[in-house]
Amino acid sequence: MEKLKEELYKIVYDYSIEEQLVDMKFMDTILDLCIEKFNIKDYVLVRDIGENNISRKDVPAGYYIDKKSIVADIYRIKNCGINRILNDKKSGVISNTFLDYFKMNSNSMDIIVHELTHALQYKQCLENDNSLETEILKTNLDRNLVIINKKTLTAQELVYYKMLDEEFMGGPYYEACPSERMAYIRCAEFERDIAKLLDSNKKGNIEAYTELRLLNSQINAYKECSPTTLVRLVNEIFKDKAGLPHKYNSMKEIEEMYRIMANKHKLSFDERIWLGLPITEHEKQKVYQKRQELQNILLKKD
Repeated sequence: MEKLKEELYKIVYDYSIEEQLVDMKFMDTILDLCIEKFNIKDYVLVRDIGENNISRKDVPAGYYIDKKSIVADIYRIKNCGINRILNDKKSGVISNTFLDYFKMNSNSMDIIVHELTHALQYKQCLENDNSLETEILKTNLDRNLVIINKKTLTAQELVYYKMLDEEFMGGPYYEACPSERMAYIRCAEFERDIAKLLDSNKKGNIEAYTELRLLNSQINAYKECSPTTLVRLVNEIFKDKAGLPHKYNSMKEIEEMYRIMANKHKLSFDERIWLGLPITEHEKQKVYQKRQELQNILLKKD
């Protein structure tokens, strides 16, 4: 992946130093590089890159496993980057013209990496990867995997998946879903790592900026319980409502099950965060402290 990040850095840097934003050439180059390095050519058979080509008005891009296609709206992707910079300025984040362009172009790269990460996730699941990560991904990808495998659904299963689809459209369940969290974390890691490649005289505070974005994506959806616990709990509740067999009845049971699983696999803090598994209150407070330190750097507070 390091070679890929170096190539992505060059694209983002070249556009940024010329004060250019995402265009068709940018998109095609990013897609070509990532599809090859992720080894997902068989999972991205269709590219629909343009403007006003996505029916949902609130998304800039999407990956659809049924058609093995990626769809992206360049105009919306560009606006996502611009809005990010405007929000930074409102928050008082110190920056300059070059770093603004670098952040906007990195954001455009992020969106593509995010969607192609979903293609990679489906590849894991469909090619019978038996890892713990795949097992956890299936807690929210299962409804699409069932359709892809052309399984005949019972009436109860139809009700269950309909409820899940409605829940997935936004809010806490969507934010906690393993596939979404992992995609956000991965693109934040890419952004942090390409920012590190900048010459020291151009970096400014971008290392703190990108590290904060990564930290926020990692800690996102950790509330009363871990993110994966929340998703599993909602699934179990909806299975019960639909009349399907289910195993757990409470958040406490599921959280404890995932703690035992993490201990069994001897998972590190970073591995648990990646999978959305339980972390201790002490670990959570350390993350919050680090987040505050980074925010202070960006705002030049003591």
